[in-house]
Amino acid sequence: MSDPGEQRPRQGVAPKAARLLAAAAVCCALAFLDHDAAADDPEPGVSGSVSIEEGFTDNVRADELRRDDAWYTTLEGEGTWQRKPRGWLPHRIGGLMRTRLYTGYGDRDYAEFGPNFGYDWDLASLTVDYRLSPDHLRVDPASAVAANADVHDLTAELRSKFGKKKRWTALLTFEFDADFYDASFRERSFFEETVEAGLRCRATPMIAPRASFAYSWRDAISSNYDREEATLLFGFDVYFPAEIRGMVRYEKTWRNFIVGYERDAEGHRNNNFGREDDAHAFETGLDLPVPWIDDTTVHLRYRYRDNESTRTERTYDVNEASLRLSYDF
Repeated sequence: MSDPGEQRPRQGVAPKAARLLAAAAVCCALAFLDHDAAADDPEPGVSGSVSIEEGFTDNVRADELRRDDAWYTTLEGEGTWQRKPRGWLPHRIGGLMRTRLYTGYGDRDYAEFGPNFGYDWDLASLTVDYRLSPDHLRVDPASAVAANADVHDLTAELRSKFGKKKRWTALLTFEFDADFYDASFRERSFFEETVEAGLRCRATPMIAPRASFAYSWRDAISSNYDREEATLLFGFDVYFPAEIRGMVRYEKTWRNFIVGYERDAEGHRNNNFGREDDAHAFETGLDLPVPWIDDTTVHLRYRYRDNESTRTERTYDVNEASLRLSYDF
């Protein structure tokens, strides 16, 4: 990892991020201590879903100048065994498998899979997920060899329902991400931790707003890839008649690369020195039950991402649309 004695600027999003995160964490803690809070009592048994998605992106490389579009297909299956609480064994045990295939860009194909388990208590529930995505393309520069990595992701989420008729849900999430790049790009390998706190509310039978704040920090082998990041999310769900659901999400991200020196020990330029990103993401969609086929839903989504950066070649935007068909069992 990078030299712990190296002096780096710790300005930018960190102080504001720490204050916002502390306030959100206090809200979550109060929710978990609410005497009226109680987790739903799930029925024992096996449940899950399978889905297929067809999508399109107009900038598969997330590149400023070379905008290549692509179609992709995503296949996903997940299942959960809910058992009666007994001893220290998990109350829920499950797993997920997802694969994505790109038309004309086979080097971007990937798969991810892993187990999960959870506990459901009176005041809160805990869910732990692990995902592995081997040989996953992470960097695809237009004029260089692509960089692949084995991606490990571990997430623990604590949530609690509280308030009148349990309309409020508080969430506190910790995520640990480890990317181990192949030998040619070993200096990119990193550990990254993210803490997120959020609130959701079923304000009316029709409207359910949500908001969250996340702060993450990355430590890479090369300090050129160290960074900190703060993200605010706002959104809401709209529940229409006939079990139709609409959704809107907006994310604002501040990203600061913590590079202490313009050149490394060997005299090579750190191209992320002084880099700051200002990113926006917007998503909207509809979930439509399929008539006459129980537990089957069509999911329509549109996503837009815009990344403004002081490193000009990392300024880009991406439009993406998809249609997914899922079946719950």
